[in-house]
Amino acid sequence: MLFKTCYTSQIVAPISALVTDEYSVEDSHDRYHLGSAAFGSLIITIVFAFRVFVNFIHNRLKNKTGSIVEFFLKCFGCCLWCFEKFISFLNSNAYVEIAITGYGFCHSARRAFKIVVGNALRLAAINSVGSFTLFLGKLAPLSVIYSVRIKIDSELLKQFRKKTSTTIRCFNKGDGQESASDFDSNFVMALN
Repeated sequence: MLFKTCYTSQIVAPISALVTDEYSVEDSHDRYHLGSAAFGSLIITIVFAFRVFVNFIHNRLKNKTGSIVEFFLKCFGCCLWCFEKFISFLNSNAYVEIAITGYGFCHSARRAFKIVVGNALRLAAINSVGSFTLFLGKLAPLSVIYSVRIKIDSELLKQFRKKTSTTIRCFNKGDGQESASDFDSNFVMALN
């Protein structure tokens, strides 16, 4: 069977795939990009496992070696942590590149790295503005909730003050006094 190809934004797809139902977009992502996701996850897992191994060695040798060896193991563990975070960042950008272009993991990771390095200042500015926007997005509901809580608390305290003054007046009436004593009236005035 001959396939004629249709070129759409750097992706080559068979025309029969566009016409028939036997080949859909979901199938192409499942078929071709689950391996890319698995490969990216494998790289992160290998780096994480190596970091756990170094931490295990560090804990085993903690009191048995000198401070110089411990210092170098801590530095190496810190470098591995930084490398793991860098690989995670690169993987997330590679996944975005895979979704946009449809290339495999290695090619997309290379393109993502070039884009990140070429636009480092722009990326830093966008990330800082995005982080600030997310902070405001978290702060706004909290401020609304806090203001509603203050309003509810003030209403509850008003009700408590009324109930307390009523209780004191009823107590004084129960003793046979027609009016509250000076102490009770000062107390009631302080509550209102």
